Amino acid sequence: MTVEQALAELAKALREEIAAAASKPADTRPEQLSVADYSQRWSLSPSTVRAAVREKRLPITRVGRLIRIAADATIEKGSKHSYAKRADLVLLGGGKR
Repeated sequence: MTVEQALAELAKALREEIAAAASKPADTRPEQLSVADYSQRWSLSPSTVRAAVREKRLPITRVGRLIRIAADATIEKGSKHSYAKRADLVLLGGGKR
């Protein structure tokens, strides 16, 4: 094998690797939104989104102190008596009856 043939094979291999890398998607993760962006996209109030996050009905990703929500995430339905649980906690903590 001559030097020219080796260089030609190397160039061919590099072209194939570059073509294969270009055909792969760069990032397959879903778009991550802030609470404000998520609420705007889904026509919800930001307080509704924060309540769903607090009640663990909406999956989130934390980046330091920031909360990020997948753009395609949906809010799960709460338990039937979630409001009663909150009321019990207030009463136990010395709230007014």
